[in-house]
Amino acid sequence: YNYCPPNVMPPNCWQFFLASVRREVAFPTMSGYPCDTVLIPLSIDGLDFSVIGSADMYFSVDPDILIPIDIVTAGSYTSGWSVDSVFIDETTGSIFARISGPPLTSGSEGTFLFLKARVPCNANGGRYTPVVIDSFSFNDGYPMVSWTAGFFIVELTPRCFLCDFRLNRTDSPSPDDFVLTFGATYAGSDNYEAGTDITHVPPPSWMVNGWFPLDDPGYPHITKLQRDVRYPSPPVEWKVVTIDEPNGIARWHPDILPEGEFRIDNLIDMKQDSVAFFGENDTMTIRWFFPSLEPVTVRLDIGWNLVSSPVTPSGIPADEVFPSTFGVFRYLSESSCYDYAELIHDGEGYWVWPDADTEYNIAGGAIEGFRREIHPGWQLIGATGSPIPISDIAITPSGGIISVSYTHLTLPTN
Repeated sequence: YNYCPPNVMPPNCWQFFLASVRREVAFPTMSGYPCDTVLIPLSIDGLDFSVIGSADMYFSVDPDILIPIDIVTAGSYTSGWSVDSVFIDETTGSIFARISGPPLTSGSEGTFLFLKARVPCNANGGRYTPVVIDSFSFNDGYPMVSWTAGFFIVELTPRCFLCDFRLNRTDSPSPDDFVLTFGATYAGSDNYEAGTDITHVPPPSWMVNGWFPLDDPGYPHITKLQRDVRYPSPPVEWKVVTIDEPNGIARWHPDILPEGEFRIDNLIDMKQDSVAFFGENDTMTIRWFFPSLEPVTVRLDIGWNLVSSPVTPSGIPADEVFPSTFGVFRYLSESSCYDYAELIHDGEGYWVWPDADTEYNIAGGAIEGFRREIHPGWQLIGATGSPIPISDIAITPSGGIISVSYTHLTLPTN
């Protein structure tokens, strides 16, 4: 066939179609209270240049913190889709699901779907769980997709309590403590409440004296309390006034205190300590507050790592905060030996060994300062949440330790 002129060639029309080869989905950081039902949005980076008509997914969480209920499409890009299948295992906190519907072809970043879950009523405030995306796919594999896990934190909940604050002296202690009581109940307030507060009765001269000061215009004749009960809405402060006692000591039971942080003079952690010392005509301030529970990223190298936590996780086992092949070790200076750590404490350093380089999130209250009692010998002391100069560390008595500090550097093993 002769294609040479003057033969006429029909015009050719070429059409090109571009499709995205990868999408990104992610869960956010969220929080909720015990007994809450929450919708956790799964975001997508966009829909343009894609054709998406179905999605298969496998998500997992810690069932002590969250229990999956369902996949919800209403209010998202997949609002017109159906949930074809759902399988939930509450014991492992996992959910498998498939959804499908009219193809999605355009749209900017937004919510693709929601994971519906409930917070167990017995979940402790301050606990947390990653919201893990174990697998996710579109249209049986195309477009390809990458994902980022989320993070869920259980918010702290105020509760009623009463805690004895027992006063005595370190030198020639009296046989009986003078007992003050502070606490919170829904019948309490910052003023005098006859049903909950108790007025101060001066103790015998051989006992240590102390009280909670009160300024209530409704009861101007009552200026001192022996039991001071407030409304449970942190932040709350109690002031303890002492008189004529140069070598005072206060004791309490940390297990009685409810969720939240309790600090004496913004330094002594009343949940990790049970003793405070005070001087002559001293005033101590007890503060109950809820710290901001923000996630922080922990990075560990393969091999031994010398670490401390930048936050105080609430009642979480040490080996969950710092995953380690051999356990989490702390150093006991009073007995000059190592021991397994059960919980993470303010100002304590730890040795951990992961089998691989790892990065993950934890949550807790920021460590802004701490007090630690030390014994002769080597110490393994942690840091605050933000770096501070070694010269800013106060030592009582001064000159009690050699002013030399060491750090550990984990070197590559290959």
